[in-house]
Amino acid sequence: MSGDDALSFLRASHDVYERYMRLPLEGVIQLEYVWQGGLSKLDLRSKTRTWTSGTPPKLEELPIWNFDGSSTGQAPGHDSEVLLKPAAIFPDPFRGAPHLLVLAMHQPSRRAH
Repeated sequence: MSGDDALSFLRASHDVYERYMRLPLEGVIQLEYVWQGGLSKLDLRSKTRTWTSGTPPKLEELPIWNFDGSSTGQAPGHDSEVLLKPAAIFPDPFRGAPHLLVLAMHQPSRRAH
């Protein structure tokens, strides 16, 4: 990629980011679950859940969520469900109030199949 192409890409990326950050989110709270992936200590993963109950949740109100751990090296392909258990919540510095970052611990689901 040439320097001009890279600059054009960065400008377009910033424009998309700005449009995304201006989307109206009245009445909902975005919960960004963040956990450590299985590839290295610096491998952070995340996914967003929409909370529609109006008021920001307390830690004990947050649901356990799941993801497919086979793509992150955290579970074998034949039994790949991994649970995300909320461990701490913080104000989201990227989206701003009232949105939250949810730091989560991961564990195998151990469901009977």
